[in-house]
Amino acid sequence: MRRRDFLAGSLAIGALGDSWIRTHPRLFYNDSLAARVRSHAVGTEHWSRFIAHADELVDATLISQSAAEQGRGDDAQFRPASQQITDMAFTLGLAYHVTGHKAYEAKLREALLHYAAYSVWHGPGFTKRIPPWHAELNTAGFCMGMGTGYDALYNQLSAAERHTVASAIVRMGILPTLEDWLAPRTRIHALDSMGHNWWAVCISSAGIAALALVGDDEKAPAWLELINEGLLEWFPYAGNVLQNKTTTFAPGGGYYEGIGYANYALSECLRYRLAHRNVFPGRKQPDLEQLENVCKFFCETFYPSSVHPLSVNFGDSSMHQQVRLTMRMLIESGFRHPGAGWYCAKSKSLAPIHPPALDFLFQQPVPAPETPRLPRSILYPDIGWVILRNSWNDDTTMLAVKSGFTWNHAHADAGSFILFHAGVPVLIDSGTCSYGNPAYPHYYVQSPAHNVILFNGKGEPAEDRYRGVKFPGSLTSWLTVSE
Repeated sequence: MRRRDFLAGSLAIGALGDSWIRTHPRLFYNDSLAARVRSHAVGTEHWSRFIAHADELVDATLISQSAAEQGRGDDAQFRPASQQITDMAFTLGLAYHVTGHKAYEAKLREALLHYAAYSVWHGPGFTKRIPPWHAELNTAGFCMGMGTGYDALYNQLSAAERHTVASAIVRMGILPTLEDWLAPRTRIHALDSMGHNWWAVCISSAGIAALALVGDDEKAPAWLELINEGLLEWFPYAGNVLQNKTTTFAPGGGYYEGIGYANYALSECLRYRLAHRNVFPGRKQPDLEQLENVCKFFCETFYPSSVHPLSVNFGDSSMHQQVRLTMRMLIESGFRHPGAGWYCAKSKSLAPIHPPALDFLFQQPVPAPETPRLPRSILYPDIGWVILRNSWNDDTTMLAVKSGFTWNHAHADAGSFILFHAGVPVLIDSGTCSYGNPAYPHYYVQSPAHNVILFNGKGEPAEDRYRGVKFPGSLTSWLTVSE
């Protein structure tokens, strides 16, 4: 058994005093908020689509561990399993508390006990790494889903069922995550892991699970203390010169892994932030400049179109990337950038077919959709991106150029450019494909897949994506000519 002495001297439950909410559910909604949803959302087309998805989940087949262990790659089929419990926890949990229908409660209870019976919450390939990993993105998904489901059905579960689920959350979720990613004496990831979206996702999701157990496990406050300190280090992480790693966020809010992974990391961080606020309503959360600036980054990389809204898709991102839910969580968390309302209004057509539970739980109004008071030309020198547009209106012309950092999800595409005009992409990037496809490492992440000039048929070294680029290109200035 690995050492767990990072819990020595842990903050006791008694030290919390009366500063936390003891009743359940509490992470994302309570009985009062569920009643508000019942009054305002039930009967709308948006709610009907949500309930239709809940009904589909009631009939879904749960994934056995033996089935999850089959398949290629480190994940095998653990990703669908972790996604299933997360979807069920948010969807069936809220559906039950709003409608009272027992079918939703019964299915979520079945799922919680089913996944608590697993022996591990990580893909089989990760234990073959050197050193072996015991927590990764699938573990994060289980933490998020099991913690949220436990909170949703806390009063409906028997004492024995609560013990079963809580024990599984600690054994297979919280402790492996903290030991692998955060605890000083046991962490297996170098400090540069902080520059990666995985770090934020894993730690934030373990935080959701720990918040669910506050009041049930005396170590939960110590876990939260460690998680909060870690996240305060992740946001301003300055990089690692020796290993060619850049900052997590550029000063203007830019994120080197691109729009898709900025959205992924921040969506999990913000879910944790919202849940922490709900469990500890009297505690002021830290002001984070990076969260203020990322609202701007999402606006500046967005292209409003009457055909279909688009976004800059450098790296492993999509032209149709959806960040509206993350923008709503930023608003709910108190980050009210002037462009947030504009973004939400312009991206409505990107809304998912199945509305997420959080859509019904936001209480802060979206600001009026006024045109962003932002420059039409913006440079992110730390990541080598520049965005140029002739207007903030729909269907105008926008050029994006990248000449900077390469590592991980940032492709070897220094000098690449894309052009949107008249509502559609005109000069495009080749994009990306599934990570298990051999074309991904051998083509899509390499220079020949992008709009760059090759020298004697060659571009950036293929190994840059694995070790970080030693000599990144840069965009230092531009010339804007007014008409």
